Order: sequence, then C-alpha cells, then structure tokens
Amino acid sequence: KDQWIGDFFINRGWPQYASTFLSGWCIGLLILKGLNIQKQRRAMLIQALPEAINPEVSVHNLKEFHDNLLNFPKKLRNTYMVNRIRKALEFFYVRQNNPETSQMISSMSEVDANKVSGSYSMVKVFLWAIPIMGFIGTVLGIGAAIGEFGTVLGGSGGEGGGTDDIMGALTPVLGSMGMAFDTTLLALVFSIILAFPASALQSKEEDVVTEVDE
Repeated sequence: KDQWIGDFFINRGWPQYASTFLSGWCIGLLILKGLNIQKQRRAMLIQALPEAINPEVSVHNLKEFHDNLLNFPKKLRNTYMVNRIRKALEFFYVRQNNPETSQMISSMSEVDANKVSGSYSMVKVFLWAIPIMGFIGTVLGIGAAIGEFGTVLGGSGGEGGGTDDIMGALTPVLGSMGMAFDTTLLALVFSIILAFPASALQSKEEDVVTEVDE
C-alpha cells in the first residue's frame, strides 16, 4: 500500500477492482482454452482407427472400432477427432452408405468451427467490458473533481481569496482528475495484454479443427 503500484490499484475506486477481477477471470478462461488445445492435439496422436482391428471399416467390424474409441482415456473422448470419428461410425451403422457418411463428416466440420468461434464469446465480452470499466472510473473521477472544483471556486469567491489561494485549493482537485484517468489506463493495458493471447489461442484452435478435417 505504501508503494506507487499499491496506491495505483487500491486508491482509485471500485473500477480498479472490477477491471482487475474481469481480467483475472479472462486469464483463467484463456488458460483453460490453452489446456484444451493441448488435449485436442494429444487426441490426434492416437490411432483412432487401428489397422490391427481391420484395414477397412465395414458393417461387420463397426462394433470393434466403436468399442476401441470408448476405451480411450475419459479426458480424450470429448475431443474433435474422437467425437467426429465416433459419430461417423454411428451414422454409418445406421445408414450404411459411404457418400452420406462423408457428407455428414463435412457438415460436422462446420459445426466444430462454429463451436470454436462461439467458445470465445465470453472472452470477447470481457475484452469489451474491461475498457468500459476504465471509462466509468474516469467519468466518476472527473465528476467528483468537477464537484470539488465548484466548491473551491464558491469558497474562494465568498472569501475574496487571491489567485494563489485559488491555485492552492485547486491542486488536490487537479490531482484527483489525474487519478481518475488511471482507471482507464489500467483497463486499456489489461485489454491490450489479453487481446493478443486470446487471438492467438483462437487461431490455434481453428488450426486444430482444420487438421482434424484433413
């Protein structure tokens, strides 16, 4: 609290706490997204359709391939690769038609791409809300400073004080206005820091979906 960084975070009003809280929440979401991408890539290293069962997938050996997927580690079952192959096997079991199964797999590619885009909606909301919190803090600070400014002028006018007295009384008012802009500064810095990893992670996850397509 006695250092500048502590004063910067603690003595600037509730918007500083709100911006920091939202930024921490956003960082947590990005960490989870990064771990999920690693899990998706690990799932692609596993041979989901092993040739040891059969070099070709047919109606007669579908159950063996399907059971092989169900025996995967639990954390790898809910991945793009495993889900797509499992649903393709189940669709082929029902329809027993190669072209229709291929078309279904292509449609799942669009579903996964939309899922990736939608999963970052909360992060985008935070990246929008954090600067807004900074602006709110600045508006509140300027409003309070203007109120103090009016009080100073009214008091100085009534007492007939000189210019030096007015400037001395205005010094804390100007200081509070400077403090008000610190809330926007912090929010903009948080937004810049978070925007780059968020964009990079979304691009990486989209690349994973493309690799699954291939």
